[in-house]
Amino acid sequence: MIDFNECLEKRLLRKEKPDKEKALIAVNISEERLMDAEISFEGEVFSAAILLSYASMFHASRALLFKDGFTERSHICLIEFIKEKYIKKGLIESKFSSLLNNAREERHEILYGLQRTETKKDSELVLKTAKEYLKEVKKIIES
Repeated sequence: MIDFNECLEKRLLRKEKPDKEKALIAVNISEERLMDAEISFEGEVFSAAILLSYASMFHASRALLFKDGFTERSHICLIEFIKEKYIKKGLIESKFSSLLNNAREERHEILYGLQRTETKKDSELVLKTAKEYLKEVKKIIES
């Protein structure tokens, strides 16, 4: 598994100028994806609900990335950034480290796997996680 420092070395995470405007745009996109995920869940399109819930978490994470002046070229490195800059410092609950990665893996399986593995229960968990995560991120962005 790649870690934060390797992500920097391989330029999968790059330092840039902090951009509050891009952070706010990413939060808005995250909120939109979350609404789409809820609609998909209610319509019992569980694979779409999982994909959209993960997309919400991805964009919420990017909001923090932009706020701190970084860009990413890897989903895994984005999660490593969140772990390094927010989870290790106690700014975001530690449970989100594994929840983000699990959602990323479910997304990958839905998009590229050869079997249907998503369930209503899985979809509900990822949607709940996305809601909680966005709430945490918005507190940080708005502070």
